[in-house]
Amino acid sequence: MRQGWQPHHARQLAAAGHRAGQVLVIDESGVTPLTHYPYHTRGGFDWGHSGAGPADLARCILLDHYAVQPVRSGRLYPPAHSELPVRYEDFKHDVISRLPRGQDWSLTSDQIDAWAHGMAHGRR
Repeated sequence: MRQGWQPHHARQLAAAGHRAGQVLVIDESGVTPLTHYPYHTRGGFDWGHSGAGPADLARCILLDHYAVQPVRSGRLYPPAHSELPVRYEDFKHDVISRLPRGQDWSLTSDQIDAWAHGMAHGRR
């Protein structure tokens, strides 16, 4: 996510052996699965609608993007007040719920930053 696709990432992605539905982060350190910090569901990530899986995905993408480590409480990671500079529920509604279900997709750091900039300036 942070750096976007580079030619060597295709080789790393092919070698990673990821499973369907897994969300991968591609950055300067390589290709790794996005960490799931469950709050809305322990069932994993989803997209293309406005449910619990997309809510966790939106939050976890933003946690990774802004390098925020959430605090665990019991078995869940409830959002701390002002843990992110933007509302993840808005990101879920504007971006994650509109991703194509059952298809590959990608988001870059630049796209996330552009969305956040638009939110800061009242554009939706």
